[in-house]
Amino acid sequence: MLRWVVDLYADAFTRVPLAINYHRLIGAEKDWGAPDADSERLLDIAVDRGFMLRHDAFGMTTYYGDWERAYAEKWRYRRPILMEGGWVTTQHNYTVDPRGYETVADVRNGEFDDSAEAHVNALDFRNGETLSWFTGSFDLVKKVVAEAGYRLYPTTVKAPAHVVAGATAEVRHDWADIGWANLPNDLPQWKNKYRPAVALLRANGTAAPVFVDSGSDPSAWRKGAVVSHIFRARLAGVAKGGYRWGVAIVDTTRGNAPGIELAAKEATVGGWLVVGDVTVD
Repeated sequence: MLRWVVDLYADAFTRVPLAINYHRLIGAEKDWGAPDADSERLLDIAVDRGFMLRHDAFGMTTYYGDWERAYAEKWRYRRPILMEGGWVTTQHNYTVDPRGYETVADVRNGEFDDSAEAHVNALDFRNGETLSWFTGSFDLVKKVVAEAGYRLYPTTVKAPAHVVAGATAEVRHDWADIGWANLPNDLPQWKNKYRPAVALLRANGTAAPVFVDSGSDPSAWRKGAVVSHIFRARLAGVAKGGYRWGVAIVDTTRGNAPGIELAAKEATVGGWLVVGDVTVD
């Protein structure tokens, strides 16, 4: 039955990512207890079809335990993980948690710590819990914005300052991901549609030709490692004149327009990060 439901959803939503709660008692006839022996096998049916992972007990030491942590680690960087906190602090007695929470801020810290360990792609601040995040734990909100999910930026881009029209330009682009997770470019619904690219930008900021490096995959970039790529861009049909080099992560299903906001301090031009000038002779 689970396979039938999973296939039904996967076949209907071919462009929208789907998610499933990775619970230790999938398909079992009880609400709580030791992990069911079939839970992992059943969950894998959905995750293999491209379902993301979601759990609603982050920060609950008993309910988000070793089994849940191990399952999240198994799929780390292979499927996005979505966090939802477990303690509804206006309704639950969170002081019974084995971590010894005494305040709502303690709960927020526990949820944050579990999220960092799981390398989550997104944190759901929950309906009803949002106020306490932003008033009592705003420092954690700022850390989430800076650290959670993927944070991609080009550390180095090397491209020639002069190119002959019709010739080939060698471009080296080095990338880093400073976030906990990775860009889930390889989700079946996205089909690796995001790719790094460089463009020649006209004076008005529009891209002349766009050169996509289809041989590099942003989903493989990880925190703590700079990845280098080199490709050759042929400037066939490019008019002579002055341009600026721009770099972006483009959406190949939308005319190679920039599709991912870069984690760069500098302002972008139409989504392109300007990295140098070039003259086409």
